[in-house]
This record gives sequence, C-alpha cells and structure tokens, in this order.
Amino acid sequence: MEAFAGTPLKDLIRFSVKENIRNFYKLLGFPASVGGAVSMNAGAFGVEISDFLKEVYFVDWEGKLQKAKRDELSFSYRKSPFPELGIVYKVVFELGKSEENILPKYEKIRRIRKEKQPINFPTSGSTFKNPKGNFAGKLLEEVSLKGFRLKNVGFSEKHANFLVNYGGGTFSEVVDLINIAKERVYENFGIVLEEEVKLIESSGSDGWKVLGA
Repeated sequence: MEAFAGTPLKDLIRFSVKENIRNFYKLLGFPASVGGAVSMNAGAFGVEISDFLKEVYFVDWEGKLQKAKRDELSFSYRKSPFPELGIVYKVVFELGKSEENILPKYEKIRRIRKEKQPINFPTSGSTFKNPKGNFAGKLLEEVSLKGFRLKNVGFSEKHANFLVNYGGGTFSEVVDLINIAKERVYENFGIVLEEEVKLIESSGSDGWKVLGA
C-alpha cells in the first residue's frame, strides 16, 4: 500500500479494516497525517507505524527526492530520522491479510478510544511520552492535573495526558500548561517528563524553530 504524506491516517485505517489487514487498525485514533505519523513513529496497542514500513520517499534539505528502505532507517519509541533527513513525501507499507475477521478487534479499540480519550475536542494526541515503567497520564492525574484548565486550554477530564483546546486556545497557554505539568511531576516523583508533541514557534525573520531542539 502506498500513501502520500498528506493522507489522513484515519483513511488508511478505514481501508485496512475493509481489506482485513492484520494489526494496522491498532493505529486508530491518532490526529495525524501519514507523514506526521511516520515522523513521530506513532504507536499504540503494541504496534508502531514503523512496523509496517517498506520504503519511505522524502525530500532532503537540498530539495532532492530520496528513497530509503525500512532497514536503512532507525526508529525507536516516538522517534524517527525525520525531519532531520528531510520531509516525508510518500510511504510504502508492507501489509498482510489477517486469517481472522479483525472487525471485532477494531470496534473494541474504537470503543476504548471513545471512552478514554477526548475525541470530541481538538487535541494533538498524547502530550508527553510515557516514562520507562510508568504512564504519563497516571502521573499527571496523581498531581491533580486531570481536568486542570488554564483559560482556554486544559488537561482532559477523560485522560490527563491530552491537552484540549476548548476554543480560542493559544500557543502560550499550551506551553504554560506543559511547564506546570513537568514541574509538578518532577517535584513529586523526581521524573522528568519528555514532550511527545513538537512545539514549533515563529522565530521572526529566521522562520520557525522547534522549542528544545
């Protein structure tokens, strides 16, 4: 299966369910394009999108179209060689048919997402990576941030690791909440939370920059 980087990931998941493709449905629920999901190595329920890759076409920083096979690229938990290598242009997936009907498993994951995640509000997915041996959402809940709100942005009442824009939220509100969360968790548990989201802001005439990079 091939998909351009701008294709919504949810469209591929619908196709994979229709074709009874094994395990790809577990990536349901990410508010991402294909290119974004590959760049973040999105994953859930024991799979990562890099598990399904065969080839990635990308435009390098000299503007040239390049191709790399999966075994030529290094992926790890929520990390990929992009955008350092360049911008993802097209992805080729290597998928396999399931011998059993995957629809019940897909519906189960969809129910879990609906029950535990704020799917009715704009979010950027998980805010923090899970620390080794722990869960970011659990830590945030234990420091009373579940449902905590700062003006128009807040940590979801369904899942503390999701920042929700309730309407009119700003970049500075998001950054303030992230800093509050990191401070509280470190003060209480000595754990440094690492952002899963990429924070990008304007740097004036120099264009844009990733905070913390």
